[in-house]
Amino acid sequence: MADVNKRFWEIDLIRGVAIILMVIFHLLFDLSEYYFFPIDYSRGIPALIGKMAGTLFIMTAGISSSFSRSNIRRGLRVFGIGMLLTAATYVLDQGLFIKFGILHFLGLAMIMHDLLGKLRTDWLAIIGTVLLVTGYYFNQITIPLGFLFPLGLRNPRFVSLDYYPLLPWLGIFMYGMILARVFYQKDHEDREAMEGQDGIKKRPTAVGAYRANLLTYIGRHSLIIYLAHQPILIGLLWALNQIRILLT
Repeated sequence: MADVNKRFWEIDLIRGVAIILMVIFHLLFDLSEYYFFPIDYSRGIPALIGKMAGTLFIMTAGISSSFSRSNIRRGLRVFGIGMLLTAATYVLDQGLFIKFGILHFLGLAMIMHDLLGKLRTDWLAIIGTVLLVTGYYFNQITIPLGFLFPLGLRNPRFVSLDYYPLLPWLGIFMYGMILARVFYQKDHEDREAMEGQDGIKKRPTAVGAYRANLLTYIGRHSLIIYLAHQPILIGLLWALNQIRILLT
């Protein structure tokens, strides 16, 4: 078990908020798709909830990757879990499965982190902004090719149960890297200092926050909760629907 004194509790707190938002979004999605509630999760407040959840996850991943010495290993593991989700959702529904979801994205972003980390902070900001703008443009168009969807370029027939392409989301990840340098790293350009205690700025201790705050606990176990929450939601909604049928 991880030592909570060595963790960044404030990052886990943000992850906890992201998990809560994602559970709410997927609950709305399930009610709409499987029980035909009149909920449009593709726009308005429901869509904002979903995007905020993804944004917080990706930004905190950019921050926390700056403290890891094994980003490639972590990235391969997360990407591998994403591929397992692709296989599982394909078995359930070959027409609507996860082609390139948030775990695929996070895995590749973690693998790319050490290369991106060689950039100066100003170049991280410039390139991250360019990726955001380019990704927004890509979202407005379609192309005849069908294999560029990891970059954000889709053909008219493309559908994915979860979709977080490299553009624009890699820009958000890079902003997280910038935040790590601004708030945690004393010397923004000294990568070696970041690996030692002398390279990290002082911050609040974590013990009290972990013991008292449910959100930080959720954030510590965000991957497990992410993988488990949809099956649990679907099971609970099914059970509640069966009870409703029996009572009517």
